Parts: sequence; structure tokens; C-alpha cells
Amino acid sequence: MPDIRTFVDNPSEQMPVDLLLARSGHPFKGKNAKTPHPGAHIAFGTAYENWPQGGEAPSNYPPILAVADGVVSKVIDTAADGPNDYYGVHLTIAASGTAPIDFEYRLEPMTKEPSAGFYASFITVKVGDRVKRGDVIGYVYLPDGVDGSLLHFNLVNTATGEPMAPAIFSGPTIAAFYGTWKEQGFDSTEGFTDPIPICIGWKIDASENPYENRAEECLALPGSQVG
Repeated sequence: MPDIRTFVDNPSEQMPVDLLLARSGHPFKGKNAKTPHPGAHIAFGTAYENWPQGGEAPSNYPPILAVADGVVSKVIDTAADGPNDYYGVHLTIAASGTAPIDFEYRLEPMTKEPSAGFYASFITVKVGDRVKRGDVIGYVYLPDGVDGSLLHFNLVNTATGEPMAPAIFSGPTIAAFYGTWKEQGFDSTEGFTDPIPICIGWKIDASENPYENRAEECLALPGSQVG
């Protein structure tokens, strides 16, 4: 696998889903944020969108895309998260020293799995598969009438299990993501105050920085222009 710093000079312009389908979202909110959350979000909502578009097959829902060339290292067919279930994929895209770095996709339909094996049908890859940037690796299940189903994504240092800001994207790509945030683009516990500026990692501490052991107020790529 390439070193993670390869993305500094060769950033990805491929987000994990088509941003034209996003209803809202937010960047990775680090441990130093007022409202920390160890993953970026792209949110959807059937109250505003007509899904599935066609029949009931998984392929009629939004496709999940490989953000970089990589190898599928983990597939989560279903797992509990409080009263709901989620599914997901880990894609190894780089390394930091000897530690593989995974891009984690966690799909949260905000409901219980409708039946055994249902979420597994929305994943189109298996462990060990090699994929290219832009390949379809699954689909986002959006239950009828559920507002706020989402894709949670971040990097993971597999040696420590530490989630890290997914700072692999180009400046223009991050700026396009910023344009989708709407009501979620704030770092506030009360109302729409403290808007978050254009970045992919907000108020991260050193352990959440994939490039160097240093906290950052607003991380894109080192040296990247996003405004």
C-alpha cells in the first residue's frame, strides 16, 4: 500500500457518494470540538427524496463508491447501534509505517434491519477484493419515511484502532462537500451557532491527524487550498 502522505500530492476527487444526492452533512469533528464526532457524515432523507428510484433492488439506491484504489479488509453485514442496525465496509487504501490505514464506510439507515441478510445484499464486495477509485462497492439503503439516514466515514489506523479525519480529498472536493452541509455544518450545542469553516477535520487532536502528530483547528490536506 502507498504511504498515506501520497494523498498530499495526489489527493482523491472521489467522495464516497455522489454529492448531488446529499441532503446535508458535516466534517469529522475532533476531540477538541464542542460537539465531537469521530466521523464525517453525508445525510439523506426520504422525506425529501424519492428512493428507491425504480424497483426494490439495492442497485436502485445511491451507490457507495471507492474513494481510492484499495483492498477490502472488512465487511460488516449488520451490527447493532442502540435501537438501530448498521452495515459497512473497510477499504485499506494506504499505510503509515507498517500500519495499514483503512477508509471506513458505516451505513446507518436509522432503523432495525428489516430481515436477516437484508443489509448484506446492499454490499457488493467481499474481503480481499481489490477495487479502483470510483468502483461501486455497495448501496445506501434509505428506508421509506425515515429522515436522516446517513453515511458515516473516516480513516482508521488499524494498529491502534484510532479513528482519524478522512483528509485524503482535494481542496475543490472538500469545498464541494462543504456546500452540502446546511443545518449540520455547526459546532454548537445550542442552535445554529459556531459555523464550521471549509475543512474535512474540525478541531482534531494529534491522534486524529493522519499526517503528523499535531492537533489542527481546521484540517484539509497539508498545504491544500480549499476556499
